[in-house]
Amino acid sequence: MISSETYQVPLQEILNKVLISRQITGIDFNLLSLIFLSNFLSLDEKRAIQRVFYALKRGWFQLVDISENEVGAIQSWLQMTAFAKAS
Repeated sequence: MISSETYQVPLQEILNKVLISRQITGIDFNLLSLIFLSNFLSLDEKRAIQRVFYALKRGWFQLVDISENEVGAIQSWLQMTAFAKAS
């Protein structure tokens, strides 16, 4: 069974990198999406990821290292996804 501690350091590293740089790569976005959808997050961890998605949706963070098609797909996904709203 996977525990929260298995990914805790990488999750925190990803969140710190994104929050400091105000940029998110396609890989970081995919990792955060997959982690968010897992059942192993604490409420605080879910809220931290929601804040990143909300900032991305609002244009406060920049998507980098991905194609224009991928940017469009991510933006559409954020618009349709309820958890992209900050809690």
